[in-house]
Amino acid sequence: MSDDQILYNLTFQISPDYISRWLSIAKDISSTLVDGEIIKAVQINEIEPHEKDLGNSYAMQFWFGSHSLFEQNKLSKMRILLEKIDSEMRGQYAYFETKMRVLHYYSK
Repeated sequence: MSDDQILYNLTFQISPDYISRWLSIAKDISSTLVDGEIIKAVQINEIEPHEKDLGNSYAMQFWFGSHSLFEQNKLSKMRILLEKIDSEMRGQYAYFETKMRVLHYYSK
């Protein structure tokens, strides 16, 4: 596998009463995780449309500098995030992960 950038996505379903707390944690922890080398950026997105029975869904996307940095650091970096969320919101969220290799990115 090439050493391309990795976009790592965590999709969260949050209980309605905990949305503002989750968003606050996610924003706060982003500045801790982004170091410009291992994780270059974090983006937080609200997934639309909402499914009323499933709660609200959000995605956090992490831009890792390379595949090797992702493999070496993913567990320690994500542990910081998930332990913080779990300590304050246990049982009020669910998540799944998606790892994507960036093939092309264009921006103006």
